[in-house]
Parts: sequence; C-alpha cells; structure tokens
Amino acid sequence: MNARGPVIDADGHAAEDYEGFAALLPPSLRELAPRFEPDGRGAARLVTLEGRPWESMFPFTLSDSSRSRQDGIGDAATSVPARLEVLDAEGIDLSVIFPSLGL
Repeated sequence: MNARGPVIDADGHAAEDYEGFAALLPPSLRELAPRFEPDGRGAARLVTLEGRPWESMFPFTLSDSSRSRQDGIGDAATSVPARLEVLDAEGIDLSVIFPSLGL
C-alpha cells in the first residue's frame, strides 16, 4: 500500500478452463457444460451452453491467446500464484477479477 492508500486493479480478467470445469462435473451434468468447436480461423466458437445450441450476434470465441491476452502476463489469467506474482510486481494491493463466459 502506498502513502495515498491501496492500489486497486478494478478490471482484471480470468480465463476459465471450460474443459477442466466439465471434467469436474458429475457425468450426468457434463452435457450441460459449455462446448466449443473449431471455427476454421484457429479459434473455437461456443456452440452449446447448458445443453442447448448457442447462437449470438457476438460470438464468444477462444483462441490460443485466450489464456494470455496481453503480452507478458503468461499464466496470470489462470493461476492464482502467477496472478499474485504479477500483482506484487506491479505494486497492486487489491484486484477485482471478472470471469468471461462464467459471468
């Protein structure tokens, strides 16, 4: 904390591991997990959500960079220890973290 008070990151983002979440669900519920398929451009698009087809004017896609959308962040979007390391290095005391599709 600096002399003026805590430094707050009010717009942090996490990158969820949807396949990992689905694997943790009981087998009877796995079909309800979000499902993605290749979009032909090196990314994946959301095709089902809660077991129903998903169509949107603004498609939610995952790409190879979805784990790290900013250069230099590395695993900080998916790993608590890595996130804390980045926050400490940048002098950030508190962070508000938003999910993506999980919201």
